[in-house]
Amino acid sequence: MRVWVLVACLLACGSVCAEPRRVPEIWACKDGDGETFDLLLWPDGTAVSTWVKGNDGAAGERGIWHRLGRNTLVLFVDGWTDRLSTDKSGETRHQGYQLGTPIDGEPTNEGPALRLKGTTADVVGVWIFQNASGAGSRYVTIRSDGKVFADGMAGTWVPAGKGIRCEWDDGAIDLLFPRGPQLRSWPPRVPTRSTPPVESRPLRVGSSDLHLVP
Repeated sequence: MRVWVLVACLLACGSVCAEPRRVPEIWACKDGDGETFDLLLWPDGTAVSTWVKGNDGAAGERGIWHRLGRNTLVLFVDGWTDRLSTDKSGETRHQGYQLGTPIDGEPTNEGPALRLKGTTADVVGVWIFQNASGAGSRYVTIRSDGKVFADGMAGTWVPAGKGIRCEWDDGAIDLLFPRGPQLRSWPPRVPTRSTPPVESRPLRVGSSDLHLVP
């Protein structure tokens, strides 16, 4: 409840960044288990994370962010608060506070944060992909450590030309081209050279109004 009150206050007073939406500022961080996740800070003040261990799974987390000097505070609707702090030398650290933990106390987890750029920054985040069958859609989380997740599925990604190739554990293949964007999908265990893909236009969550369901 306190988080929602704070979110409402920030929105009401206009202290959340309100630039026109362009591309996100992305930071690679570690959770309490030492596993990578990414924070996407969109210019309009909305935030998305690629942390998939919460109740929403591959849909990640949603929230808002606010910058105070060398500190960036990220308030997520699931109750977590993340903070990015940059010292005078330019080194940035991430601190995570679970629901009920005061942000002026000891963080629940802490570690270095790395700002992402280039191709990785173009693709990392939470996306909505059309299913390879052509029916329905799903959330897909693409992390900076080369891993991809959908509900009940996992896989890896590698750079491929002007995009990336997602290889799922069940044998399905997705080619994502972020400039467009464009998605080409093949169902499991079909030859990609001789089988036409299902082509669709994916949506990167945060690039337009936040979505709660695909």
